Order: sequence, then structure tokens, then C-alpha cells
Amino acid sequence: MKTEISKFCKDYEKVLAPINEAIKMTVDACSVPSLQPTLKNSLAGLNDVNHRLKTLTDKILGQQGYLLIFGPLKSGKSTLMNALSASYVSEVTSLPAYPCLVYVRHGEKNAYSMTRYNGKVSEFNTNDALQEKVQQCHVALSERLCQSEAESREFEPGLDYAEAIRRIDIQLNIENLKESSTVLVDTPGLYSRMKFGYDLMTREFRNSAACAVFVVKTDNLYLEQVFDEFTELLKIFSRIFLVVNIDASKKDLASDGSLKPSLESQQPEQIIRAFETLSMSASLRDAYESNRLRIFSIDLLNAASKILSKAKAEETDPELMSFRNFTQELTAYLNSSEYFLEFMGDSLKQGQLFCREVRGFISKESLSDFEKAKSKLEKNIGGLKTRRLAADEMLNADKDGVFLSVQKRRAEIVSGLAEQFRDELLEGLIGQLEEWFHSDESLDELGSQKWSPKLNEFSLKIARETFRRSRKVLETPMAGADFSEEAVKLLSTLEFMPSEIGKVVLSDIEGELDVPQCNVTIEDHRIPVKKSFWDWIFFRSLASVRRGVFGSPDQLTQKIPVDAKARRLGQEAKEALSDLIKQYVDNHFPQIPTICAKQIINRYIEEFSSKLQKRLENTRSELEVEINRLQLQMDEIAQVSKSLQKLEENMNEFEGSIDQLFDEHLKPSQALIASGLEEGIVQPGTPEAQADDMPRQDLLADEDDQ
Repeated sequence: MKTEISKFCKDYEKVLAPINEAIKMTVDACSVPSLQPTLKNSLAGLNDVNHRLKTLTDKILGQQGYLLIFGPLKSGKSTLMNALSASYVSEVTSLPAYPCLVYVRHGEKNAYSMTRYNGKVSEFNTNDALQEKVQQCHVALSERLCQSEAESREFEPGLDYAEAIRRIDIQLNIENLKESSTVLVDTPGLYSRMKFGYDLMTREFRNSAACAVFVVKTDNLYLEQVFDEFTELLKIFSRIFLVVNIDASKKDLASDGSLKPSLESQQPEQIIRAFETLSMSASLRDAYESNRLRIFSIDLLNAASKILSKAKAEETDPELMSFRNFTQELTAYLNSSEYFLEFMGDSLKQGQLFCREVRGFISKESLSDFEKAKSKLEKNIGGLKTRRLAADEMLNADKDGVFLSVQKRRAEIVSGLAEQFRDELLEGLIGQLEEWFHSDESLDELGSQKWSPKLNEFSLKIARETFRRSRKVLETPMAGADFSEEAVKLLSTLEFMPSEIGKVVLSDIEGELDVPQCNVTIEDHRIPVKKSFWDWIFFRSLASVRRGVFGSPDQLTQKIPVDAKARRLGQEAKEALSDLIKQYVDNHFPQIPTICAKQIINRYIEEFSSKLQKRLENTRSELEVEINRLQLQMDEIAQVSKSLQKLEENMNEFEGSIDQLFDEHLKPSQALIASGLEEGIVQPGTPEAQADDMPRQDLLADEDDQ
């Protein structure tokens, strides 16, 4: 049978290898930060399967049996591990109440590692370094647990805190474990606050052909709470050994007040008998009567002390005899055909369970958020590409002539504008002339300080009015441009509002209006001047008289007193100056609106076109960056989809391989045991005779009950 187990493990190892790799690749692909929110549940589930698959793979690779040791806190679990190992392993297994599983196995070199729920593995050189890290993790876990309790929800480490420690692996040079090919598994103390540690043990070892030892002190043997979870444990483990940890040094009070050895220390079998008779629940009794529950009373402290100290003890030493009886029956079970059948059957059952769980985690229902995110991303990329195409077409489009209609309307914009201000302007200019005649200001001051500023004032008014009229023409949804129907559609696709660009340009122009400047130059020879009597007597020329009144013809800055203006200039000069300024206004003023309109429209067209071009280029660049960013996400999604599809294919192959392994290994072994019973080779009542017939199609028939 051992040869058959060896061949089975080699064949099963070949089947498990690609599944291990496929799940690992899928977990890695799904661990992309941007996708984790949509794959949170599936990722947590696959991580959980990945961890348990590692346990199964280790068991198959090493043809190992897992011996779980569990029970209430301070029940003697660590002491039992010391005794079984014949080595002091308590130091490395008594972690600070952290709810994880601790695997202790033989190895030539000491090694320590921890695995988190998210799959990350950390390795340590010493046990002290491991202990220190666990202490730190314990604080962080407690905070997360308190948060869940405050929110009145059950804590699920795979989802709520994936950094939590799931398992710790310890490798020590332990000859006893090497010889037995057994891995000891220290479990969290039952009934502790961190209940999920017990749930982890339940998931980890369901259908794993593991044998378990339940340790309980005699003080707790009759407490109903201690066995609350036992019915569930009986569904998980093929065989449970109940070790009642007695205290041989315990004393009771005698009638005379002295201390005498207690019943527990003298006759522990009576304690066990009372438990069997009075305290067993129906499920425990059924397991006990079917030989699935075996009970032993052992003074673990004394037994471990004698084993570790290697002290010579009598063959009849009660502590060692009790411990030997326990280990002999445990060893006999682990070497029995029943265990070998269960080893194969449960290993295949685990494989089927993994298939079912993985399919559930990668089903359409489980991946609905992922598929929605994928569809949304595809839609977003499609929309961005459409906009990028629109930007390319607009950048390459012929935009010349889109403002022809505005150019043609310039005359309409300034129509009647000069006439609107002419009378008011002339009235102001003539009024300034009257003021000048009543002052001693020079002729230059009349032109440069009175008429020119007044003309520029009205020039600004005309510029502003021209801008106001131009704005009415330009403030349209298309910003005054005559875009084609196709261009309008492209701009709409790009979510461009030309009017927004137009408003910015108009605001810039309004803040810096380019106003044509007026500079009135008065020529003195055009102004009549009166000669005086003495001018005639001394034969002074008119030019000489003008120089005397106005100053040098090049400057005309000479002050002219009021009385001189009255004597020398008079009404005739006033009329000449009035005609001069009217002529200037009629010659220059009508051009100002046209100049302003041309400047405003041309500047608007130039700046609008420039801003539109730049906006299109920036938008195109931004779209390209965003498309590339989303395409990277799509590539990640495609990688996930590919890995999920590959995982589905691998699971189909894996399931077929399990059926084949059943036909090649388990079914013939069952038949061999059955034929041995019929021929009397296997005696009824032995472990071999109690092997269950497990037809392939029923491997997981009771899984829902578990």
C-alpha cells in the first residue's frame, strides 16, 4: 500500500503543478492596484485556494501526514508538541495569541517564514526576528479587528486586512518528525476573541486526510462549551485523538484536613469513564463508538519532561506508558490502509473542492464588477479615440475663409458711426476755440492741448462703440465663424464651445483697444492776421507780423495775450480756425471707425484662430496621453481575462485528471481492501476493514453539510 501511495503522490504531483502555476499567475494578474477593487472578492478567494493548495501540494510532495493539535488556551498543546517531537519546540510555536496556523516540520537547517492572506511571504533568519514581527502584526490586526467590531460586522481577513498573517512555517532539525514524515500544526487556541483563526483551520484542513489531537485539561473536560465546536471538527477530520491532560501532582483535601492524592492523579481512568458515561454528546458518542474518537489520559507535563531529559525510566512508568499507548495507536492509524485510502480519497476530494471553488470565484456573477469596469473602459477608450480623430480632422481642416462674412460686415458695423459723434465733437472743438480766444495760450497749445486730446477722446469713444457693435456680430455660438456642418459636428464631438474661446479673445481686445491717435497741426499762414498802423508805417511784411504774434513758424509756442488776439486776429481769424478744424474732422474722423473695425476684426480673427489651433493641439495631446493610460489598463484587463480563461481551461483538465487518478489508484485500492475482507486476509474491525467505499461521483456529495 505504501508503494501505491508513493506512485499516487508522484502522479498527483504532476497534476497539481500546472494548477499551482495557473492560480499563481491569475493571482498576480489580478493583483494590479487599479483592478483590485473590481476583483476584491475573487482575489481573496483565489488567494485562499492558493494557500490551501500549497498545503495539499506540500503533503503530496512529502507524502506527509498533518497532525493538528488544537484545544482551549493553556490546555497543554505546546507540551504535547514537545513530547511528540522529543525536542523543545514550544519556544517557536507559542506565538502571542496570533490567530494563524504554525507548521512545524523537519529540516536539516532551521528556517522561519510567514505567509500573509495576500500571498506575500517573508523569511527570517532567527526565531527572535520572527517573534518580533508577529508582535508588530498583532497590534495592527487588533486595530483592524476593533474597527470591524465597532462597525458591527464580521471580520474577514482576506477582504478586510489582506496583510494579516495566515500561516507560519518553521523548519527545525527534529529527528522524530523526519522518521515519521509528519508535520505538526499548532492551531490558535479555541474560544479566543479572534474566532477567524479557528475558521481558517476549518477551511485549511477540510478534506485533507489530516488526523487531529484535541487537548483538554481535566478541569475543563466536563464544560459543555469546550466541546461546542466538536461536531464540526468531527466532519473535518477522519480520526480525532482526545488527550485528557491530567495533573498527577494534584491534591485533594482529606477529612482530617491533610492533603491526599486526588482521584485524577490516582485513577484517571475513572475521570474518563465518567466523561464517557455522563458528559458525551450524541455526536461524540457516535464517533467514539465508531472508533473515530479515541480517548487517552496522559500527564503531559511529566511525560514531556522525561522524554526531553532523556532520563532512564522504568518500562512500567505510568506517564510514559500512557504516552506510548497514545503514540502507538496514532502511529498505527497513520500507517494503516484506512489512512492510506483516506489520504488518497481526501486528496482527490480536495482537488474537486478546489475546482468548484475556483469556478465560483471566476464565474460571471463573481466577476460582474470586473466585466462592468471592462465594458466601461472599452466605451471610454472608444469615445476618446473618436474625439482624437475629430481633433486630427479639425487640425487638418481648411479654416481659411471661415470669417469672410464678418469681414464683409465691417462696413455695416461702422455705418453712420462717424456722423453719430461729428456734431457733438465739433461743438466741443468750437467751444475750445472760444476758450482759447479768451486766454493767453499759444497757437501750439490750441492744437496740442485742446483739439488733439478732444479728438482722441472721441476717437476712443468711436473705438469702444465699434468694439460694442463688433461684439454683437462675433458673440454667436460659433464665435462669428462660418464653420461647415462637418466642422460643427467635429467641434461638438470634442466638446468645444467656440463661443468660449471668442469670449476670451474679446475680453483681451477690450482690455487693450488699439485707438487711432489724432495730432492737429495748425499752420500759421492759414490764419488771417491784422496789421497795425505802425506795421504799415514800417513796411512790415505779413510774415513778419505773424512771427510777432505766433512766434517761430516751426514752434508757434509764443503766448498770445487776450487783447492781442482781439486786435490782431479778430472774427476773421476765428472763422478761419473754425473752418480749419471742421475740415480736419471731415477729412480724418470718418476713417477712424473703419480703422478701428479693421483692427478689431483682424486681431479677433488672428487670436481666435491661434487659440483654437493651440486648444486643438493641447486637446489632441491630452487625448493621446489619456488613451495610452487607459490602454495600459485595458492591457492589464486583457492579461487578467487571458489568465482567467487559461485558469478555466486548466481547471477542466485538472478535473479530468482527478477522475483518471481515481480510476488508476483509489478504485483499485478499495477493491483490494474489499477482496482482502472477503478472503479473510483483512480481519473485520481492523482499520483496513473500516475503509469507506467512496465512489468517484460522490466525492463531494457531503460538502454542503460540512
